[in-house]
Amino acid sequence: MPRSPGWRVRDGLAELRDNPDHRTSPLLVLTGDGQRTLAAVTARATAAHGAMGRGSRRAIWQPYAGCRDG
Repeated sequence: MPRSPGWRVRDGLAELRDNPDHRTSPLLVLTGDGQRTLAAVTARATAAHGAMGRGSRRAIWQPYAGCRDG
């Protein structure tokens, strides 16, 4: 793992499990709390991305209006 999972494990968001494919590299697995936290972050990010994109679709696609096929 490139970064230490310490705080994620310490805070109960993830746990380390045996890795059957590599004895010295445990698997980092989300706990129930970790899954709920990820779902909440994903929902907030999706809402924020939607808010950023509203109203800009026309500005993004307008330069390509003449290039569309039929």
